Amino acid sequence: ESTEENPLEEVIAIKSAKEEDDSGSSLRRRNVENVEDEDRPLIGGAGKSDTVKSYDKDDSKVVQRKKTKAKDEDEDRFLVRIPKRNFNRVTDGDQFEEFSFAIARQTGLSTAHSTYHKVKYLFEEVFTDLGFQQMLSANFWITIVLFILTLWIVIYGHYLGQYFWLYVFNVPISTFKSEWYRFELEYSRTAVRNDIVAIIAGPASCELFFCFLWLVTWAFQRLLGDFPKLGSKFVATLGILTVFDFLIILIADCLARDWTNGDAFKLYDFFDRKEGNGSVGIILTIIIYSGLVIIFASLLYVYLLLHHMNGRLLDIYNRLAGSITTFFIPDDMEISHRYLKWVCHKSKKFKGANEERRLIEIKDYILKDHRYADFNEISTHVLIYNVDCDENKTLYRHFMRYPNGSIVELNRFIDAQIPESRLLHQKLEQAGDQGMTELKANPEDDQEEELLKKEYAEFHESEDLEER
Repeated sequence: ESTEENPLEEVIAIKSAKEEDDSGSSLRRRNVENVEDEDRPLIGGAGKSDTVKSYDKDDSKVVQRKKTKAKDEDEDRFLVRIPKRNFNRVTDGDQFEEFSFAIARQTGLSTAHSTYHKVKYLFEEVFTDLGFQQMLSANFWITIVLFILTLWIVIYGHYLGQYFWLYVFNVPISTFKSEWYRFELEYSRTAVRNDIVAIIAGPASCELFFCFLWLVTWAFQRLLGDFPKLGSKFVATLGILTVFDFLIILIADCLARDWTNGDAFKLYDFFDRKEGNGSVGIILTIIIYSGLVIIFASLLYVYLLLHHMNGRLLDIYNRLAGSITTFFIPDDMEISHRYLKWVCHKSKKFKGANEERRLIEIKDYILKDHRYADFNEISTHVLIYNVDCDENKTLYRHFMRYPNGSIVELNRFIDAQIPESRLLHQKLEQAGDQGMTELKANPEDDQEEELLKKEYAEFHESEDLEER
């Protein structure tokens, strides 16, 4: 018998494992079958006296290479190649200032570019909600039906609003006849005021109806916590069509060839009849429509941002447009007292491979005010060091418990988060990374440190955690 391992057993084991695996690789199975089909006898003799012959050393290496190659090819199929990027380690406070959690640009007086992108993003999200980006889907056809229904409501609401406000202003109405796509409205046009009221009354009535539905949406969200998505689609579609109400009525008047009583032609026709020149009417019409569009678009923007789809856009908008102060979180690295105890417990029991251990030091910073004898704020600083066999200390982690009770883990490289201790801050700045491991508890030798100590803090130290 050979003292080497029998490669036949390895081949059989590999084949069995691959048959049991649901997602086995055909490549490796072919390699195994090729090994079994080689023209050399694996089993000799006959009957109960059959014995297993082993491969020679060279054949064993061939089998091993085939197995390794098949395994590497299988792993490469699922391997995601991530490009290596050499990022420099950020260890200085000035380097951290170059990065910001806020995406919005913080400098610059020009806002036109950013405003364009905000409005563009908002309406892209709305069109996505309405289903226009999912052609031939059920949501798309529901939106088309809703759009046609809302368009009919806007057109009829426009003319009904004109009739109502003309009646309120005591303007005589001679004709009010409905058609399938518009109303034929004739009234006394002896004064320019009547035409101006008619031009403003139609779009304003649709906008009042939009504001009423906006109020209903707000009430649902306040009382029930949710407004139906189909209702949000209807309100948003109504708001968009209201902004373009003047254009819709202009198209309807052009289809009816009403060049005298059409809303866009009323003032031109009036001044052309009275003064022989309708240029003033064109200018007044443009001014009126421009003002209405600006007001309606502003209201639509506020609705879409705050209440459309139950305010879904507001969170994303704040993330994209918020300044750095918006995302400021005090004590962002706050931890629990239980977690701090666990970290200290693990550190006390730590034993390194080269006899390293961890040392826990606790320092108190007592802030006093000579003007107020009762003023006394204590901040506790917990430092954990790695200590090697030569008793050299390097800072591992450190934590600060502030007077308000919060426990915050401090950055290993930045100590500016310790406002209570100018003494510690100056020591770390002077000593650098190595100096962080050599903080002195009794700085009487340095006159400048002594002055700082008398002015700001009384310094205490204890190396036994259980005393705290």
